[in-house]
Amino acid sequence: MESEAVSELLSRLPAKSLLRFESVSKGWRDLISDDTLRRLQCHRVKAVISGFFFQTTMAFPCPTPVKYVNINNDQAVVQDTILDFLPEKVEIVASSNGLLCCHRNQELGERVDNLIYVCNPSKKEYVQIEWPDGNDNHQYVALAFNPFRYPVDDLANFKVVSMSKEGMLTCLFHVYSSKSKEWRKLDVYKFGYDNRISWPDGQVVFASGVLYWLTNGNILGFDVETEQPYFISLPVERIHKNSGLCEVCIGESEGRLHLIVICKAGLRVWILGDGQKWVVKHWVSLSRIEKEYPHFLYTDAKINASLVPTNIVIPTWIEPVVYKDEILLIKLRHYFSFENKELETGTKMYLYNFDTRKMEELFNIDKLGSCTGFLNAVPYSMSLAPLGSA
Repeated sequence: MESEAVSELLSRLPAKSLLRFESVSKGWRDLISDDTLRRLQCHRVKAVISGFFFQTTMAFPCPTPVKYVNINNDQAVVQDTILDFLPEKVEIVASSNGLLCCHRNQELGERVDNLIYVCNPSKKEYVQIEWPDGNDNHQYVALAFNPFRYPVDDLANFKVVSMSKEGMLTCLFHVYSSKSKEWRKLDVYKFGYDNRISWPDGQVVFASGVLYWLTNGNILGFDVETEQPYFISLPVERIHKNSGLCEVCIGESEGRLHLIVICKAGLRVWILGDGQKWVVKHWVSLSRIEKEYPHFLYTDAKINASLVPTNIVIPTWIEPVVYKDEILLIKLRHYFSFENKELETGTKMYLYNFDTRKMEELFNIDKLGSCTGFLNAVPYSMSLAPLGSA
C-alpha cells in the first residue's frame, strides 16, 4: 500500500491507536510522527477523554508531583512520571483538546519569574511562554485550543488567556497567541455592580470558543474570538458548606458548558442553552446509585460527615471534581476519625458515566499522596496535536 494511502487511513484513527502503532517499527514511528499526518488526524478525529491529571494542594513541598490516571485501562494505575519531559516541576492549570497548560510554581520565599508551559503529554512536546507581567502570581490562566476552528495547515494555533482581578468591579486580560508568539494587553474591563468579581476557584473550561471560570457566585465567560468577557448567573445559589450541601463544578460535553451540582436532593447536571438559559439535563438520586452499586459508600460517608468538628479544615465529604464527555469524577470521604487528636480519613475517587448509568470505583486518594483530599484535577484527551512550530 502506498504511503499516501496509508496516511489517509491512519488519519482517521483515534490517537490512542496511532500511539500504540508507533512501536511497530521505525518506519511506522516516522510516518505517525509526521506533522502533516498529525494535523490531519487532529482535524478529523475528535479527542475523547482518556484520563485525569491530579495534583494535591495545600501541601509542602510545593508544587507536589503531578500524577496521571488512564481511565481506559481495566484497572486504574497512578502514573507519576508522565510530565518528566518538562524541564522543571509545574502546577497543572487546564487542558484543551489534547493540550495541557501548566506553570512554574515557585518555592516558598523564592523570587523567580514565572513561566507557562503548553505541552502535549502524549508526544512529550512543549513550548515555554513567559508570564505576561513578570512575577505576578495573582493571575488566572486558561488555555484555548480548537483543532476544528482553523485550517489543517494552521492547526497548532492556540491561545493562552490570563485574567487578573484589578478591583471589585474591574479585571484585566492578556491574550497570548502561538501564531504571533506575543502577549496582547486588553483594556481594563469594568463590570456592573451586580457582577462584582469574586476570585475563581481554580476551575476553567473551554467550550465552543469561550473560556469559563467558575467563581464563588457565578461564571465568568471570555469569548476568545471577540475578546469580550461577560457573566453568567448560576441556576442555583452557592452556599457555605456550614449551611448545607451544595457542591458544584463545571465541565464540557459535546462543545457545551455544563454545571454539575451535588446537593441534598441528589446529583443534577445543567446544560447552558441558547440565550444563556440553564436546562436540567440529568438528575440522579445518590441513594439510588448506592443501591445499584454498593461499593459507592454514600451512606457511610454521610454518617461520617457528621463527625467532623467545625474547627477542622477539610474538604466537603462529597464533591463533583471534573465533568467531561458525560463522565463525572466524584470524590467521596467515607471514613473520618479524630481520636486523640490524630486525624484519619478515607477518601475514594469514583467515575459515573451518564450514558451508561454505571458507577466505577477508581482508587483511594492516598495513591495521590493526599490524606485530606485537597487536590486539583484536570481532564485529558490523548492527542497528536503538533507543537513544533507553535
